[in-house]
Amino acid sequence: MSSSSSAAIKTPRKRPPKPRTEPLGRGKACLNCSFSLNVFQRPVCGACTRVPKDDECEYTDVHSRTKDLQATISRLKARVEELENPRGPSSPLLLTQAGSSGSSRNYGRSPPSPVSSIVSGPSSLVSSPDADSDHSLLGIQEPPFDMMQMLLDQFLPHASQFGFFMHIGHFRASALLQLPLGHPARPSPAVLCAVYLWGIHLSRAEPLVSYERVFIRRAQQHIATELSESSHPVHRIHTVQAHILLSTYFLRNKQFLEAEFHVNGAVTLSLGYHVHKIRSSRPSSPPLLGAPTSEVFLEPPRDDVEEGERIRAFWTVVFQQNNLIMTLTTANNFGILESPGLNIDTPWPLEINEYELGMLPTNFLGKDTVHNFVTRGVPGPSSVFSLQVQASVLLQRATQLARKWSPGMQPQALAAHTSASAYLTARVQQFSGALPHLSEYYGRGDAARTLAVTHALVGAALIQLHKNGPDAGVPCVSAARTILAVFGDANVPDFVCAGPVVGTLLLLACQVIIREIEKTRHLCATLRSTLNFDVAQNNEEATLLIDLQNGLTTMTVYAIDSPLVRYQLSKAQQKCDALGL
Repeated sequence: MSSSSSAAIKTPRKRPPKPRTEPLGRGKACLNCSFSLNVFQRPVCGACTRVPKDDECEYTDVHSRTKDLQATISRLKARVEELENPRGPSSPLLLTQAGSSGSSRNYGRSPPSPVSSIVSGPSSLVSSPDADSDHSLLGIQEPPFDMMQMLLDQFLPHASQFGFFMHIGHFRASALLQLPLGHPARPSPAVLCAVYLWGIHLSRAEPLVSYERVFIRRAQQHIATELSESSHPVHRIHTVQAHILLSTYFLRNKQFLEAEFHVNGAVTLSLGYHVHKIRSSRPSSPPLLGAPTSEVFLEPPRDDVEEGERIRAFWTVVFQQNNLIMTLTTANNFGILESPGLNIDTPWPLEINEYELGMLPTNFLGKDTVHNFVTRGVPGPSSVFSLQVQASVLLQRATQLARKWSPGMQPQALAAHTSASAYLTARVQQFSGALPHLSEYYGRGDAARTLAVTHALVGAALIQLHKNGPDAGVPCVSAARTILAVFGDANVPDFVCAGPVVGTLLLLACQVIIREIEKTRHLCATLRSTLNFDVAQNNEEATLLIDLQNGLTTMTVYAIDSPLVRYQLSKAQQKCDALGL
């Protein structure tokens, strides 16, 4: 018994060695913990251990890149299916980290701007975000002060083209305050990160563009935080702004699902905050007895400028959603203006400095703003932003009416459609005749670009109204030439720094020209055997071919910095190749 006991004592119980973890170097922590300024250990960081989750931690090395590639492949498959079945029902938008996988790409940008000298210093400062922590260049929470100034200067001169509705001077001053991120005196963290993202994107500085993805992730994380927590009342409308800026960024980069996700977020917040009822003459209805009081109302604006920002916020959301629906070209998209029973009483927007001057009367009250404008011809203010929004509304109504047309309509329905089309056409032409000429705004860069889009939107509305008629050729081609002319006008300063809607309108114009070339060739072939109309038809075709060449050339210029326009250009070129043009 003693021997067996000694043998048992001599044989120690073997335990597997406890894995030893070494301290992590810079940039080796989980991404979520990196943003929280903590460095933990792999494979599961401390914060994720305390709060279990299904997904494993992500890091900025090969594992994260593998996931990014898999996510990109999945998104591409979904997009291919969407493009192959454009009229199918839209897939649900379940985007938790939209754009985190490959949303920042180098698409052969135009030559770097002088800002590249700011970030072209020692290699230890400018390193790949996958090779090292993004904190080295961009700061732990925000970029260094000098870089913040540079990014703001890159974006703010072009801000309105991408859906920025806030007071630019006030925004810049508050953004540069020496206060911590999230302080009520500064813009919200989400909108700041969205602006930094756009500044990087427009800078074209190669060391910086690789960090677009970092700010996409930061902006989306801050949006989620601002929605899940009770953010400061001042910051609520800033979250709408962040959604809009991310939506236009994703649309410009041909990421349709992400763009739709964020514009829907802006719509939801706008309606939830009741910014469609600003200065409404309708009596406010109290909540129903026993109904949940979960609505969040904005506090009264502190001054005229803040009220103006809210008014401009609503109309910016309407404008950007209309643009996205037009770009996606799917009939099942549903926007604010199609919402049944939604009363829009908010007045048309002014320029932001006009609110500063007190040009919105204190006793002004409004009702049925869109209805009165479309059906009664009640004009709005003459600010270029207001004109742009009104043109977008007319285009939306024209598109909606054109979709109701079908070749086999009953006589009564056809007569009603013809009457409605004639009235709306007269309304669009009346609006077009009152627009300022683009040449009057050549010296006002941002306003000139906005007015160019307005003229093009009116042209698109006329195309929609005439395209199903028996004599569609002349008015449609004339409207298409208007679109090509305003976007090809080199007298407009920085004309290529334009919003995503430009590519969509240019594609529409080129498609009209291509269809007219097809019709001309078909007519020429029909008449060739009976009448000698060869010379006249060839002259008409030659003119159309020049128009088409101008359109493709203009799209090529805009495509340099926009993957969306590059994609739209390829669609036009494919059609040309199919016709042998």
